[in-house]
Amino acid sequence: MKKTIITLIMSCAVSVSYAQLKVFQNGNVLLNSDCDTAKSALSIACEGEKNYTIRSRTDMNGINCVVDGNSLNWGFGGDFLTFCDNTNFSVGVKGEIRSQGFLERTCGRAFGVIGSAGFATSGWNYGVFGRLDGTTSGAAVYGTTDKTENGIGLKKRYAGYFNGEVGISGNLKVNGSIDGVLIGMAVEQEGETRMNARAGNETAMETETVHDKLTGISAVAYRHQLPAKAPAMAGDTTQTVRGIGAIEAQNLSKTHYALSAEQLEAVYPDLVYTKEDGTKAINYMELIPLLVQSIGELSAKIEQLENPSGRQATPKQQAATACISNSSISEASLSQNKPNPFVTSTDIKVNIPTSANTAMLNIYDLSGKQIKGIQVNERGEHSIYVTSEGLAPGMYIYSLIIDGKLIDTKRMVVTQ
Repeated sequence: MKKTIITLIMSCAVSVSYAQLKVFQNGNVLLNSDCDTAKSALSIACEGEKNYTIRSRTDMNGINCVVDGNSLNWGFGGDFLTFCDNTNFSVGVKGEIRSQGFLERTCGRAFGVIGSAGFATSGWNYGVFGRLDGTTSGAAVYGTTDKTENGIGLKKRYAGYFNGEVGISGNLKVNGSIDGVLIGMAVEQEGETRMNARAGNETAMETETVHDKLTGISAVAYRHQLPAKAPAMAGDTTQTVRGIGAIEAQNLSKTHYALSAEQLEAVYPDLVYTKEDGTKAINYMELIPLLVQSIGELSAKIEQLENPSGRQATPKQQAATACISNSSISEASLSQNKPNPFVTSTDIKVNIPTSANTAMLNIYDLSGKQIKGIQVNERGEHSIYVTSEGLAPGMYIYSLIIDGKLIDTKRMVVTQ
């Protein structure tokens, strides 16, 4: 008889309801809801969902946890642990903000996760902190702009990794190297084709030298525009204008210089990239080796001008030029032509020592080809009158050569 009474009592304990609290036979609890079932262990203001232990749905804020100061080393407002043994995607904390129905909206601001920290020991305040544990590859913080992507396989360990464009307003400080396509790339490849750095070598890849290609490229001056202000929204009390640092302020006030992307693309198209918006970008880092080679080619041409025969001077030639002492050579000079640029004529002031046997003023184009040769018979300081006859508009090199020795070289420009 006693056993029957106990069974009857247990069968009646199917559901206990105290106002907005319901406890069901399976142990699930329904709080603040008129639903007839609780699919989660704790369902708040909804019937819950079987895949979640706690499920809440409300038009108010969800959960608020406040932890007062304690004597422990760590104080957690929320502590979540998920084991990754038997799941494909294991997530410690997920923050998702979106519209219902995944519709694009033009109002409001969405933040998946907000981290704020401050007022603790200086230097030890972090709004968001990520730690990569273990020894396998991955990233402590990972960001992507692809809405369907769930990460990519990383071959190294990163404190931060971003798959998509990254924008920075302010200074970027790097303690280490920067590796990138347009910033710089270190490539070592067996059997790679290298351009011959010696001008005039028959094994060079092209008959036109690097110096010839780069000669016609001009610099372009430009200024940065002030950053656009974020539009204010109705009821928005936050500051919408970001402060500008000292370096950024100077950057906005100064004139900047860049090469013409169109001109460079015509001779070295592999150094010019086209971005998504159609604008051009130049790989300046890989342009440096070409500039170094161009200097080498120009030096070789100057050396050839100093010694046209390419042979070592004979003892007789050395004796003939030895009459010009070090002091007399130091007296020799070549001045910049005036006016420069010029249209029809210009004057070039020279100083020829009286001990000089021969003196020549030669004019060359930028490829090293001699265009004019003017024999200078007068000694001492005087001006040489040069006309633009036979000179097309452009830039030229003129050199003063005394007794087979190059004294100085300068540039002049002929305009229309």
